[in-house]
Amino acid sequence: MRRNILKQRLKAGETALGSMVQEMTTPTVAQVFKQAGFDFFMIDGEHSPYSLETAGEIIRLGRLLDMCPLMRVKGPEYDLIAGALDVGELALCYREWRRRTTWRPCSTA
Repeated sequence: MRRNILKQRLKAGETALGSMVQEMTTPTVAQVFKQAGFDFFMIDGEHSPYSLETAGEIIRLGRLLDMCPLMRVKGPEYDLIAGALDVGELALCYREWRRRTTWRPCSTA
């Protein structure tokens, strides 16, 4: 099992740098972020055109580069969460609309 560099840095009180991916659909976006010194990236699966296959390719390369790929899914439904976990992301989040807007982590590796 690969280590979760984001989790390790946060536990150690260190700063972790990352960005959200919204429009680039090529796996090389992970290489660009790694060269820029980022520790993680989050694929926006809520507002962007990513299929699970495309997200999986980007996530796979990010993991090979020892980065922490995250994914934001459209909601807490099982098929959305299971699909994101199946393609290999290390953590995911979704937006929950109730009395106020909140972010809820629903998995961390």
